[in-house]
Amino acid sequence: MIQIQQAQEPVHITSFILLVQQGFAEKVLRGYANNPDIDICQTEQPEKLLVLAEAEDTQRIRDYMDEFAATEGVISTTLVYHHAEIESALREAL
Repeated sequence: MIQIQQAQEPVHITSFILLVQQGFAEKVLRGYANNPDIDICQTEQPEKLLVLAEAEDTQRIRDYMDEFAATEGVISTTLVYHHAEIESALREAL
């Protein structure tokens, strides 16, 4: 008997650069500290933050971009990288 596997939805992995006003980096970092799908790292330039995010679809990525853009102190949000792959493939050894 042929078994048909259900299609898995891809995981979307993205990165953004946030340009923030002087003195707002810590507030942005604290604001997203409890979101398990988002990691924000400071860079050597205190006004630039690197965001790594995972999402279930491209709409959620757009929502993240809108959320960042609307966050107090954020001047701009720039998408740097976007990759989508089935979760099981991401877990395979290289």
